[in-house]
Amino acid sequence: MNAKNKSLKKTRVALRDAQNTALMAIAYYLEDDDAYLKQAKKYLLAWAETHQPNGHPINETRLEGFLWAYDLLRCHFSKEEDKKIKIWLINLQSNKHKWKFGPSSGRNNFRTHQLKMLLMIDRLLEDKASLKSDREVLQQHVKANILEDGMSFDYQERDALHYHVYDLEAWLEIALLEPDYIEQVTASYDFLMKQLKADNIYNQFANSKQKIDQKRAKGGFSYAKKGGTFDTTRITRSVISYSTLKQEPLEEQFAFKYLSKKKIKQSLFQYVRYYLWKTK
Repeated sequence: MNAKNKSLKKTRVALRDAQNTALMAIAYYLEDDDAYLKQAKKYLLAWAETHQPNGHPINETRLEGFLWAYDLLRCHFSKEEDKKIKIWLINLQSNKHKWKFGPSSGRNNFRTHQLKMLLMIDRLLEDKASLKSDREVLQQHVKANILEDGMSFDYQERDALHYHVYDLEAWLEIALLEPDYIEQVTASYDFLMKQLKADNIYNQFANSKQKIDQKRAKGGFSYAKKGGTFDTTRITRSVISYSTLKQEPLEEQFAFKYLSKKKIKQSLFQYVRYYLWKTK
């Protein structure tokens, strides 16, 4: 577990394809330029033909951009192309359902990210049975994952805003699909805002119960350093997605001052989506 691992760096670069594909899908509809459509289809088909899903909730969560792109462009695929995409989605769905959770991962961000992806895939496949089943799991998960005061199980277990935010990112996407959870997700977002207003960003991971946090800190992952300071720009995606969910002006958010250009670039699809939904 090393932050400088070459394989890890290559994977992070490769995963940029997902967001880029989603942005090209949007660009196609805004500009009516077939070049965007052609490139987006090329990326989607290449991943569908190459990627072998294993169901890992975290390793595959950033593939969500491909799901958004397919939703926008599916009518432009031939029957054979569409079949390839659906086989890939079915494999993703199947392996995610097979994933075995532990006592902790079954309550934390692992399960939240798994459900986020499944709820999107279920809709794309028009799989009503799977959607019903995943919604039932979601009903139980929200009780275990978001506590009464909005604190996440992740924060309770890790004593770190980093993982509260990571869990919240997935919940915000879920709430965009499942409005019944807006109240709980808002409570989680408000908990984050309270910590920021109280300047409770220091001494992070000080009481983490997860041994993996120590391993990550030793491996060069600075965010996991025991007693470290939370990088407030890390909330950029959450603030953008929350503003989209609530249809509130981004610039009027208390946390707007924490947004960074670098993080906006990394969440460019969510940023563009916010402005598109704002004009609906």
